[in-house]
Amino acid sequence: MAVQPISQHALTVIATVSDGKQDELVRRLDASSAAVLSRLAMVKTLHFGRFVVFDDAAGHPRLAFESNYDGDEGAHLAELGQHIAGDLDAFFGLCEHYEAGSFEAFVAGHSVTPPAYYIAHGGLSVGQIRHDRRVRAALEAWLDGGDAAGTLRTMSPRAMALALKAHLADLHIEVGPVDRGLPKGPWAKLSLIVMLVLGIVPVAAVFAVIARLVHEPEDDRQDEEHPPELVSDQDPAENALEEAEDLQVQNGLTHVVPLKAGGFRLATLRFALWFVEETRKRYCYEGNLGGIASIHFARWSLVGKDTLVFFSNYDGSWESYLGDFIDKAHIFLTAIWTNTKWFPKTSFLVFEGATNEARFKRWVRTFQRRNQIWYSAYGDLSVTNVLDNAKLRELAGGPMKDDEEALAWLALL
Repeated sequence: MAVQPISQHALTVIATVSDGKQDELVRRLDASSAAVLSRLAMVKTLHFGRFVVFDDAAGHPRLAFESNYDGDEGAHLAELGQHIAGDLDAFFGLCEHYEAGSFEAFVAGHSVTPPAYYIAHGGLSVGQIRHDRRVRAALEAWLDGGDAAGTLRTMSPRAMALALKAHLADLHIEVGPVDRGLPKGPWAKLSLIVMLVLGIVPVAAVFAVIARLVHEPEDDRQDEEHPPELVSDQDPAENALEEAEDLQVQNGLTHVVPLKAGGFRLATLRFALWFVEETRKRYCYEGNLGGIASIHFARWSLVGKDTLVFFSNYDGSWESYLGDFIDKAHIFLTAIWTNTKWFPKTSFLVFEGATNEARFKRWVRTFQRRNQIWYSAYGDLSVTNVLDNAKLRELAGGPMKDDEEALAWLALL
């Protein structure tokens, strides 16, 4: 029987914090962080997860738990219940309409489906990613030993590759390709091009013209009359965010911003997010989002009809991440965030906006929220590491029929 590919999914649970309980909730989260992280490490389906407290556009305090997980939601919820049931009760117990022991039932009424969800390494489960890391470690250990003994200098590339394959076999480490469930052939990408030509571009042009003629001039006037207060480099909120960043290879960003008023902005936002999701499914499914190869998982979610939340798990520093956004994906980002308040001045929905680097970065910091608890199952691996390890394991199952093929594989080490 063929093994079915494992797919990744997003769970986002957002609840309203009970009156007067926000400070206590934050204290509980902060005090429990280390213990909760150790328990989350036992959830085998979990890639990334976080608990974060934020205010929505109306000023209501909210608690969000979000996870990126493998396989069936029911199995994931059962695992969460097995390992962090007490924590879920302690945190969500300070929220409206929550009863102890009811998290799975609570999810049904408080989960938010993201209209746009990006996955860099689809089809690679947590277990597979950890297995692939062991493959690399075993190969590197053998090479280190051979280098120390001086035996590598006399070996041809093919002989070295075959010896490495034999070493993996001796260790009973499985290699070879796995079905990741990704689109096969060019048809998915071609279908996106057809959609662009026949429908998306004309509709987007209509939205852009209406925005330029009707909505953007009014937005500009409002910003001039009531300029937004963006955080400065010396702001305590900025310092708190910086202190929580760059503690490992990866970081987690939570961004919460109110939408501009009116049905047009909500419709434009939904259209932009729908397009980003279709692009992800049909084109950007190989670890590269608009030229950015540092995002593991990311999603936009709507809370009600007035708040946009962005969760991202990314490699490297905040500065380099935002720099990539500006240099490589500013059109997509501008099309989405121009529909939120105080975003840098935009023209025709997609121009200017995020290219105003200084203003964009200050705007992101202003609406960024500190994660009280943030978890990664493989915090030492970048997206490039994950995908290279997968390719290393996949090609290890090949015949290594000549030096050229062997060199291509050895180059990944």
